[in-house]
Amino acid sequence: INAEYMGKLIGGALPSIMFGVGFLPQIAIVVQKRSTEGYSRGVIMIDLVGCSLGIASILLDRPYLMAMMPYIIIASFQVIMICLVIVFPAPKGGAGDEELESRA
Repeated sequence: INAEYMGKLIGGALPSIMFGVGFLPQIAIVVQKRSTEGYSRGVIMIDLVGCSLGIASILLDRPYLMAMMPYIIIASFQVIMICLVIVFPAPKGGAGDEELESRA
């Protein structure tokens, strides 16, 4: 195994896999409960915009797929979470974003 391959594996593939695996428990909870109560829609949108800007900056500089993988993974899972928010909305009267922010 050469150093270039190891650098791509450690610097691109493994972080991308870890990002993706990190979203799975939240997705499983939302699907199991069939509710997105307590999940911040604002965080989803901010994260998705940040990932999109990261992808754009890399494309404008150097179009290397490995460098973009963490951003693509995060953006993909954020799109999944947005879909889950639409399919399984938080119940009315529950702890929505506004109520959670007022508690802080």
